Amino acid sequence: MIQFLKISIASIICSITIAKPIDFKLNKDELVSISFNPISKGSAFNLSETQAITPASTLKLLSMIYALNTLGESFTFKTKFFYSGEIKNNTLIGDLYIVGDGDPYFNHPSLINLAMALKKLRVEKVEGNLYYDNTLFAQAESISTMGLGDQTYNPSLGALNSEFNRLSLWTRASEVESIIPGLPVKITKAQQGFFPTQNFRSSESSNESWFLKKGAKLKIREDLPVRDASMWSAHLLNFHLNTLGIKVKSIQAKKAPSKNLNLITSLESLPLWNLVSLTMEYSNNLMAEAITLRACAHRNVSPITIKNCANDYIKSLGLPKDLKIFNASGLSVDNEISAKILSELLKNHFLKAWKNHTFLSLLSYSGQSGWIRNRLASPDYNLRVYAKTGSLDFVNNIAGYIRTKSGLWYSFSVLHTQDKKRNAISQLNRKNYKVLKDQTDSWRRSSLDRVDQLLENFIDNN
Repeated sequence: MIQFLKISIASIICSITIAKPIDFKLNKDELVSISFNPISKGSAFNLSETQAITPASTLKLLSMIYALNTLGESFTFKTKFFYSGEIKNNTLIGDLYIVGDGDPYFNHPSLINLAMALKKLRVEKVEGNLYYDNTLFAQAESISTMGLGDQTYNPSLGALNSEFNRLSLWTRASEVESIIPGLPVKITKAQQGFFPTQNFRSSESSNESWFLKKGAKLKIREDLPVRDASMWSAHLLNFHLNTLGIKVKSIQAKKAPSKNLNLITSLESLPLWNLVSLTMEYSNNLMAEAITLRACAHRNVSPITIKNCANDYIKSLGLPKDLKIFNASGLSVDNEISAKILSELLKNHFLKAWKNHTFLSLLSYSGQSGWIRNRLASPDYNLRVYAKTGSLDFVNNIAGYIRTKSGLWYSFSVLHTQDKKRNAISQLNRKNYKVLKDQTDSWRRSSLDRVDQLLENFIDNN
């Protein structure tokens, strides 16, 4: 009996994998939150795992799980194009309506297909207007109030979006102008009011009006965020109609009537699982927010706003009610979450599949894709980390799944920040802004080195 107990105890001890301690060097004013959670067997490793830290784009892990759970992997956005009245002698005696469904991946090919669908009806002239219906949910001038307002990753967001709601400027003409002619963009040169490193600042006179700093050194092409996504989309459609010789009287916002409309065409987006994969790979904020807003619309959240949708996915995922989360993309310094919450949610979804699409398959792979294509890329670590990164100035995070050399799988989250400098740069103080901005790259390189060394050690020793 004693011999049996000795053998049993020895077997139990051999079956337990104890994670070896891993050092993570913290510099002054830095915070870290780390959690490695075994999927089936193995020991958990935690370091300040309950410390709340700005998640940045790792928050997309939560919002995309919520969207897949709510809408299903095969869901598609449907943008519809109608006309009212009748077509006589190649003339539309009536109006055009484009009705948005929130599609964040609606680009020039889709706009061309809408215009061509009208052309196929032999329409050469429109006597009425082009109306755009953006009433599915409230439009926002920007995703977040963070930053200086000129970042292309922080554009307007609405039921109609086109070309990721970015406008492109050609700078080699006598005056800076839109690359696409005829779009409602106004650029005025100014001398003052700019932050260091800033060449453009938004003007309050109209949504697509910008001040350009006199003497600024510009690239041949400069991109800026659009501030009225639906209006912008309608103007891009109008451009493509014009290329086919079809002109309208004016472009206006108006809800489409529920009756007496004729469908010209309905365009479907890529399936949701594909859009989620693209959102993860390119960390696109517009896509994350639009997908989440559409899921909110499906759940009849009212009113449908970015903040209300954040509240809804916290509730839907069973996360703590007091969690400080304000959007779906992570583009905010006010969001806070701990590594423990992230890694536990990921563990619970390791085997989750939406039909044949597992969450693991939708992430980026070390050495292969996304923002970790060039991280942990050597043969020893290639395809061992499946994750989403998240970064802001003085914030560097990564969360997902990791496979060790002993064959064990873990969900994990590593959140790292230099909190005081992150808060200081958010204050947008002209006196220290450039000094802090000049430090961000070196801090990020240092953080990346330490985080990647942590992951390599964990893979080697567990």
